[in-house]
Amino acid sequence: MIKRTDIVQVKDFYQKPLENLLIATCCIKWGVEIPQNLKSSLDVILINLTEVGASSELVEKIKSEIRARAVCSRAVGNNRHGHNNGLIYPGAAHWTQPYDEKRKGNFSDKKQYLIEMKRFTHTVQKWQEEYNDNQELLRTLNQLSEDYLDARCLNVVKLKTEKRLKKKGINVTLTEALPSERKEGKARARGRGRGG
Repeated sequence: MIKRTDIVQVKDFYQKPLENLLIATCCIKWGVEIPQNLKSSLDVILINLTEVGASSELVEKIKSEIRARAVCSRAVGNNRHGHNNGLIYPGAAHWTQPYDEKRKGNFSDKKQYLIEMKRFTHTVQKWQEEYNDNQELLRTLNQLSEDYLDARCLNVVKLKTEKRLKKKGINVTLTEALPSERKEGKARARGRGRGG
């Protein structure tokens, strides 16, 4: 059986007569396989498209389909993250209390992740408010906070934002809005250890 990951590795499929097969491979859901399953192959796909001189429209179409956020479409039950077609993951930077409550109701063992998601959301909002006059920082921060869908990647977003801005001559040190629960727990444990 041929899989979509097999097709994108074969350079012949990038030639003009087979362009529709490539579009079907990269942009259409196949049974349980979705275009986002090709994220790990995106670099190979882009190199092959460049080598055959593919149009910028085709490159953008394929890139956007593969990079698009996967959405759970289950009408009955939840996926392993506690999502279904009535509760869609909004992204790490979009925590809300109603989302938190619904997700805990669907999957109670995700409480620690929800704490991280809340921290990610509040920290990104704090940075957006603090630096609302710095368009370069906002553009970089907004892009990275949407690219990283895992709330546990807040430090990665922070470091990459600072690094990209530094390359442009903008020195900034971003600080978190809310300490993580793990850090708070360690601080409380240290305080208790000293009789405090």
